[in-house]
Order: sequence, then C-alpha cells, then structure tokens
Amino acid sequence: MFDLFADWHDPPGFTGVFLRDQPVQVNTNAVWPYGTDRRSTSLAPLDVREHGLHIDTLARGRLIAWVRCAPGNWLAVVEVRAGSRSGSSAVTMTLWVPPNAVKPL
Repeated sequence: MFDLFADWHDPPGFTGVFLRDQPVQVNTNAVWPYGTDRRSTSLAPLDVREHGLHIDTLARGRLIAWVRCAPGNWLAVVEVRAGSRSGSSAVTMTLWVPPNAVKPL
C-alpha cells in the first residue's frame, strides 16, 4: 500500500494532518446525497443492480487521518469497502469526507 501523506510536510509549530487508525461508521449520504444504496426505486437493468458498485448508506470503515483545510475546516480520510450485490467484486475506497459523515464505533 502507498503512503497517502508521504509528500505532506507540516512546518514547525503546525500540524495539518493527524494520522489515525480507528474503526468508524461512514454516512455515505453526507458524501453522495443522491445515494448509492437504492433498492426498489432503481430503474437500472437487473444486471446493473446486481453487478454495479454498491456502497452501504452506513458503511463500516477505518479513519486514516484528519486533515486541516486552508479555510480552517477539517476533512476525515476514511477507507470503506464496497462491492457488487452479487459479492463477486469488491474494492477498498479512500474517501475524503466532512466530519459529520464519520462516527466512531
């Protein structure tokens, strides 16, 4: 795995990246308000619903870091597993999300 923050260098007296390793719940509706967990309302063909990327609305993940943005706000860097409903495919996604999208487990 690559080091996401290998090229980030804080000056003396300032910490813009706080590394963490903590289990969290991620509310993906805070990231994608239109949702990715639609079931009965989808008009997509059956093969798309079965084999397309599915991300749980409340996904278990890992908090990797808190990052301070230039305007002063914070972003949580999280890893979340997602995959197809059929279970034949999966991927680990790295997401940069607002603080209200993350809750410790």
